[in-house]
Amino acid sequence: MSKQSLSQRKAAAYLGVSPSTLGAYVRAGRAPAHVNLHGIRRFEVADLDAWLNARRGGG
Repeated sequence: MSKQSLSQRKAAAYLGVSPSTLGAYVRAGRAPAHVNLHGIRRFEVADLDAWLNARRGGG
């Protein structure tokens, strides 16, 4: 993972949702791209930006 990766808690704050909402998105298959490392989810900032852009209709 790059230096631009965030924990689920920090990624949720970046997206403006709660960590439990982001977890629900993951379980529903609607979350931004992420990696699970030994049960710990990591999200790349670039993937979060792309996901936000797509949800806003820009992508």
